[in-house]
Amino acid sequence: MTGVPSFIDTNVWLYRLFDDKKIEEIERERKRNIAISITSYEGIIISTQVVNEVCANLLKKASFKEEQIKAVIQSLYRRCALSIH
Repeated sequence: MTGVPSFIDTNVWLYRLFDDKKIEEIERERKRNIAISITSYEGIIISTQVVNEVCANLLKKASFKEEQIKAVIQSLYRRCALSIH
């Protein structure tokens, strides 16, 4: 996957960023590890919709504060290319 542009959808980012206690610990850890692996590649593409969905879920489900959301947005835009489609 390295070097090949790849679109990463909302759920993958949420598995990386949010420790959802509704999921069994073993399954949660497995999904988080996969998400970290996938999102560590270069050439990741995201859309504004994905950024909005990630932020909305982090606000609602993880009770992220405004400064935490800003940091997430900045990190996503720093490391990912924005899809214009």
